Parts: sequence; C-alpha cells; structure tokens
Amino acid sequence: VKKSIKNNLDNFLNGTNASVAYSVLFGEKENMSASTYDVFKFSGLAHILAVSGLHVGFLVAMLVAFFKLIKCNKNVSNIIIFLILLLYAYLCNFTPSVLRAMIMSMVLIISKSYGKQYDALNSLSLSAIIVLLINPLYIYSVGFQLSFVCVLSIITLSRPIKQMLKKIKCPNALSSSLAVSLSVNLGIMCVTAQSFNEINFISVFSNLIVLPLFSVCFNILFVVSFLGLILPFINYLLIVPNLLLHFVKLLANMFAEINFLNFNVFKFSYLLVALSLFLIYFIGYALANLKFKAIVSCVIILVIVSGAAIINIPTKTDESFYATSYTSSGNYLVLGTEKLNTILVLNGVETQKNVVKELNLSLIHI
Repeated sequence: VKKSIKNNLDNFLNGTNASVAYSVLFGEKENMSASTYDVFKFSGLAHILAVSGLHVGFLVAMLVAFFKLIKCNKNVSNIIIFLILLLYAYLCNFTPSVLRAMIMSMVLIISKSYGKQYDALNSLSLSAIIVLLINPLYIYSVGFQLSFVCVLSIITLSRPIKQMLKKIKCPNALSSSLAVSLSVNLGIMCVTAQSFNEINFISVFSNLIVLPLFSVCFNILFVVSFLGLILPFINYLLIVPNLLLHFVKLLANMFAEINFLNFNVFKFSYLLVALSLFLIYFIGYALANLKFKAIVSCVIILVIVSGAAIINIPTKTDESFYATSYTSSGNYLVLGTEKLNTILVLNGVETQKNVVKELNLSLIHI
C-alpha cells in the first residue's frame, strides 16, 4: 500500500511536495532533504511531518462525518473505524504518538456512542499505560514525550489561558486557537530544551496560520491517496494538495526566517522537566484555592528558571586530553581526560586524523 501510494505521489506531485506528502501520511522522512526538514523545524511546524494526534484526529473526524452522512449503524461504524485506525497505525509502524492518538480516539468514540462521560486526562493516562506495556523503553523516546506532554498541556493549560484571553477582550475563535497553541508551546518547552537544547516560540504564530490550511490539505491528500489505489483516475485530484503544499512551504519559509524567537539552551536537566510537568498539572488540576495555587506555581517557576540559569553558567573544564593508538585488534583511537571522566573510542583512519587535528592532540603510541 505504501509503495503504491509513494509511486502515485511521485507521479502527480513535484519532488519536494511528494516527499513532504509521504511524510505527512506515514511519518517517514527518509526521502526528504535536510534543507526541507530544517525549514519546517525552524518554523515550528515539524510536527505536521510526523503522524500524530493531529493527523489521527482529522482521520477520525472524516470517518465519523461519513458514517453519519450515510446513516450507518453505530456499532458497525465503530468497528469499521477501529479497524481503519488499526490499519493506519500499522502503516505508520505503531509509533508512540499514533498509538496514543488511536487509543484516545477509540475511548472517545465509545464514550460518545454509549452516552458515557469522556475524561481526557484518564484517557491520556490509559493510553500511556498501554503504550508503555507494549514497550517500556518508549518513555525515553522524544516522540513519546512530546506527544503526551502536548496533550497534557492542552488538557490542563488551554482553559485557564483561554479565560485570560477573554478577559482582555480577545475574540472567541482566536482565543480558542491561541490558547491551544500557547499551552502546547509552554508544555513542550521543557522537553525541547532538554532534548534539543533550544526553545522556539515562533510556532505559536505559525501554527495559527498554517494549521487551518494544512487541515484541508491533509484531508484531501489522505482521501485521494487511498481511494487512488482503487480508482486510479482519482489520483489526478492530487493537484489540489500539491498546490496547497506549495502555500504551506511558502509560509514555513517565511516563519523560518524569523530567528529572534528561537533561543538556544545549553543544558537542561530531567529534574527541571519533571518540575515543569508537575507545574502544568498543578495549574490545571490542583484542588486548592486560587491564592495557594498562585503561590506554589510562582515558587515552582522560580526554581525552574533559577535552576536553568545556574546549570547554564560556564564552568572550567579539564582540557588535558591524552590519546593512545593501538592496532593489535584494529585501527582504534582512545581519547580521554586525565582522570578518565570521559572516554571516546574512535575507529577509522580519517576519523582519527580529523579529531586529533581538531583537538590539537599529541598521540602516545603503545
């Protein structure tokens, strides 16, 4: 299925758009150039290239609307939707973000179908438990961390932020979108600082403008790509997402040029990440009066900010390296500090030469 869709995309879209479209559908970026990915990364739009809750949400909304239109039996439509979600998750290699979105969507559909109350935080927790039971090591995956923190931030922070925006007379439609965008950026700030050593605020604005256009593009792209496997003549409609992807790339390029909202962070610890997540939960769910909540929140923010500042203060490092080259079992180079706090093993003649030249080392042959 993926191979056939890829061939159709290559035939009906230009080269760059075909690689972007394939990544949007299945989350695989191997065919995308580094420069194209960097544009989406620096514009704060890289998440649209990895299949996540955004994509699964669009898919579920389309399926639910379709089955309502044809007045399909509720139980039958639910089973078909579950099977389609399972198949799509399989095509996307069961990544943590897709599994999370699939499980939460299933819980939401079941609760709405049978008149039960849907609790987003419980649904998120259930999906985390199931995903980690499948593979406990997913907790170290940046994709897992970003996916769950994004949703947690929306659940906990979007409502208070929206209320604050309404107080300053912000239009309702804009306040809802802005609240979601701000909550996501505030939530993932700690994870991106720890994993990528950077914080990018441009995504607050880029997502507000690009996501409405991208939602239309994804829906058309998804329907045409899969229907085109059965009815080949439909593939000619790929000209529409091809045009929309041009506009998406133009906007991404424009936002990528705005550098003053991108900040580098040299160090960030998991302790500060944990405190940040506790702060997000505390603001949204702590059963306390507003005064106590405000005091605790301010204290936690002060600890996070001061901690981040302290660990980023430059420290004197031990620059006294020694190097040993030996060839009894191959051409290897071992680098380390005098106290052996850091050891680096290199293989390959050219690699050794480059590192030795860069660090200005004198080799000790044994």
